[in-house]
Amino acid sequence: MQSGYILGVLPSGQNRLNRPFWTVFLGYNWLQRNLVKPSFYPLRNCWRVRIPASESETGTRFAKYFETKEAAEHFIAEHRKTGSIQLAELSVEEKHVLGLIRKSEFYKPELLLDVWRAHVANRQAGAHPSLTVAELCRAFYGRQISEGRAYRTIADDRWRLNQFAQALGDIDSKNCTSGQIFQYLEAKPPGTNRRSHFKTLKKLWRWAVQSGRLDVDPMSKLQPADEWGVNAEHLSAALYKRLLRVIAGKEPAS
Repeated sequence: MQSGYILGVLPSGQNRLNRPFWTVFLGYNWLQRNLVKPSFYPLRNCWRVRIPASESETGTRFAKYFETKEAAEHFIAEHRKTGSIQLAELSVEEKHVLGLIRKSEFYKPELLLDVWRAHVANRQAGAHPSLTVAELCRAFYGRQISEGRAYRTIADDRWRLNQFAQALGDIDSKNCTSGQIFQYLEAKPPGTNRRSHFKTLKKLWRWAVQSGRLDVDPMSKLQPADEWGVNAEHLSAALYKRLLRVIAGKEPAS
């Protein structure tokens, strides 16, 4: 039978990767039993277990300290059962849960991390619970006041937000679509009033995204239907003549 070595100098001409499997297996066990073992540490008057980098989930070696040799040996025994230094420190309940998960045919270690990240994301999202459109409008209006916006701006925003909330206020703001907002604006008569509504709603949804209340701006791709100062409504002949008489002073304005 061909011989081989794990440590020290290899026999002449032998490649490390081509050595017999049994030598690799025995060498691995030798490392396990000789590198992970308790030793008395006089500086602390306790027992120390050195964990090599290969046995550490962080990839760096470290040491653990125990009051008795028995406690250190128990730790090593638990480590050899689980195959991981970190798993040896899990509670019984945690080991039980992981054991159940590993029985699934769909189990993959990275899936546990994905689930944990999703859980953390949901907890963070809970800092800004989902609001209806009406609640979102109220929150934005309150923000406008706290920011000290001009009285005219606040008054105009309040009026436009109230109209929008009356139309779509019961919808969850996260489910409000660009199509619904477009239809709401389309129902407004053409002219500067519709453009002003567009401006107010644009501010509302942009603030909702920037403040973390929403992930997507439903108005990001919407364009205003009118230019500023364009009013497509036409004055009647009678109203036009009256305006001329008022301007000429031939008729009172009221």
